[in-house]
Amino acid sequence: MDHRWQTGLLLIFFIGISALLGVLVNRGSIPLTFLWKSSNSITASAVAVGAACPNCPQPTIACYRHEDCDDRIAATRDICRNPGTEFSICVNR
Repeated sequence: MDHRWQTGLLLIFFIGISALLGVLVNRGSIPLTFLWKSSNSITASAVAVGAACPNCPQPTIACYRHEDCDDRIAATRDICRNPGTEFSICVNR
């Protein structure tokens, strides 16, 4: 058998196994702990902006509260989504 066929069949096999595992985990048939060991603890860390990389571009924060999104149109509602994060966005409805 040509090596390209072998490679293709092996790739299809691994994609099929990955898809099957994804479906089974999504349905709840296989718990995630079956695939890897996890602990019950939660870890988190915080990094001061600019502390690790002072020359790196800083994230743009669009708004911290609803008042930051005022478009000066009384007929719209000014909404700050994800306030204080780099994913913040102003919505005016």
